[in-house]
Amino acid sequence: MKLGDYLINVLSAVIAIEYMDHGFPKKYSGRMRLLCFLAGCCVYFLVVTGINMVTEFESVIGLIYGLLVIGYGFAALKGKPGDILLYGILWMVIVLIGTYAVYGVVGLMTGRDLQDLVVSEWEFRYYASLSAAALKFSMGRMAAGIYRKKGSADKIEDWMIAISFLVMFFLIHGIFSLEFGVTDQRLHYYLTTGIMSGMFGLILLLELCYQRLWKYREENVKLSYQKDLEARQQRSTEELYRMVREVNQVRHDMRGKLDVLYCLLDKGNEKEARAYMEDLYGAVCRYSELPEDTGNAGVNAALIRASQECRDQGIRFHFSVLGSPEKIDSMDIGMLLYHLFQNGIEACMEVNPEKERRLELVVLERKDETELQVVNSIRHSVLLENPDLESQKEDREYHGFGMTDIYRIIRKYHGEYGCREEEDYFVQTIILKHDA
Repeated sequence: MKLGDYLINVLSAVIAIEYMDHGFPKKYSGRMRLLCFLAGCCVYFLVVTGINMVTEFESVIGLIYGLLVIGYGFAALKGKPGDILLYGILWMVIVLIGTYAVYGVVGLMTGRDLQDLVVSEWEFRYYASLSAAALKFSMGRMAAGIYRKKGSADKIEDWMIAISFLVMFFLIHGIFSLEFGVTDQRLHYYLTTGIMSGMFGLILLLELCYQRLWKYREENVKLSYQKDLEARQQRSTEELYRMVREVNQVRHDMRGKLDVLYCLLDKGNEKEARAYMEDLYGAVCRYSELPEDTGNAGVNAALIRASQECRDQGIRFHFSVLGSPEKIDSMDIGMLLYHLFQNGIEACMEVNPEKERRLELVVLERKDETELQVVNSIRHSVLLENPDLESQKEDREYHGFGMTDIYRIIRKYHGEYGCREEEDYFVQTIILKHDA
């Protein structure tokens, strides 16, 4: 084997491990993460090199490569065993298709059979190996794109890269079929391989630039979302102070109103006193009941804010806190309830005003877990029209973080999330574990 053969094997190893690495979350981070990736590449490289020393053409022996990426997936990545096995089997298919496709296309162009191509000059092997690497990389990104969540930025990126490398694959074979006025076959291989290497590097550079730009854009969106969240929190604080001032005003006015009521009763004007008491009761009912201390500042703040907003929007708001949810961080549960209430209020506002708009919360504290159940009115079936619970606002790039934050907090507490529909109501149940 020549130096070029080793370089091609290194490229093959990096593409194979990157394919698996790209499809799953990582078990480790930092230096350990890098060591796992390098170890996977080294093992893959050694196996490929060992096979190449025995045979020029792997054929079905290449199925071993699928077992290698599966082993890497179980050792260094997080994911369901079935998904890891499926990705590994797909890589076996990709390896076979990539190898046979290159030799098949070149065979059609040159009129040479497979056996003749396998034992051909080493310049051709470099060309074929690099061409196969581009095709495998393209099909690997296609596989990742298929299993990505619909509409996600990663899915779009995967398909862009896959199509770019596929176009490069066909374009380079088109260039290979041209003569360029070159009579030396080796020079023809050198020229074609050089062009393909340059295109390979250019596409990878463009992908890196795209990732940098997307990351910059994502940071700006998150910053905008954070500023919007801070502004909402500021408005909530101001609203809380306004409620306190209103309560103080009511307390101040109540003494005078009670004096008037006493005078009416003292003079025997029972009818006027009864009417006055009804007016007084109506005025009191306009103020929503402030929640008592639940033992968690985050729950208190979320209830106060939701109570006030529901009153302003004409939504019936009920809550029941059974136990003291003090084992959950106040910031986490406050943020969780904030997003749940916000989504519930928005759903209630879509309901016909003639129908009942209702938002309810039940907090149940158990020995090892806290259960939250949020019920809100809905205009139409959420699970049929929006099963992924994505933001339906026009400027989605600046929204949609609510459910992301909800899932993040649930994962932090090793919890569970479930939702269902009951007639005209949407029911969400969340369980947070105390041992997180």
